[in-house]
Amino acid sequence: MTGGNIQLTTKGTGATALMNEGGELNVTGGSITSTGYGITSRSQLGTAKSTVSNVTITKTAQAGAVVQADNNGQMTLKNCTLNANGYLAAYCDTTASSNLLLLINCKWGQASIGGDKTVAVNTDGNGYDVYLYGYESESSINFPTWTEANGQDDIIWQSGTKVNNSNRVAWYYRVNKSAHKNENGTYTTHIYKADKATLIIGFSITL
Repeated sequence: MTGGNIQLTTKGTGATALMNEGGELNVTGGSITSTGYGITSRSQLGTAKSTVSNVTITKTAQAGAVVQADNNGQMTLKNCTLNANGYLAAYCDTTASSNLLLLINCKWGQASIGGDKTVAVNTDGNGYDVYLYGYESESSINFPTWTEANGQDDIIWQSGTKVNNSNRVAWYYRVNKSAHKNENGTYTTHIYKADKATLIIGFSITL
């Protein structure tokens, strides 16, 4: 789909746009408005892949997820705006090993990645702060970060620090432009569990 609008008019928590049991769904431009799940990529048998670019996704009710990558589903959002009505900005069921949710240059506040597990990113002129909640039992959380310029020549793979923030325990990591040659452009951070093999979520932003 290129351009246009998708709107879920029925009540409940059904998905406005759903890619299920393999295949690909690509949406570019326009907007998605939903009272249930905004857009879902889910698969029990194969790998469902969805790419959503330059789309405004809005939920009008506080139920379900704005964006969901479930089971073997994979979801990539590029240059999207997520409006969550105070509820979930994005969702990923991390109980499955092969799902993947990537947020690239998206406007979003706090994203839920399953239950009470959330990630929040705050940017400023010198970099950005990452807070990961719901993983306090992990012995460490890793935040490999690099810039788009010249590939991963400036990658830094470092563990975060456990802190208290907003009355919750969080893993915190600070990305400073000065540690990445003060480069402007796209920065990518992936968040891994202590085993350095289990990806929790990845995102990219522009500084």
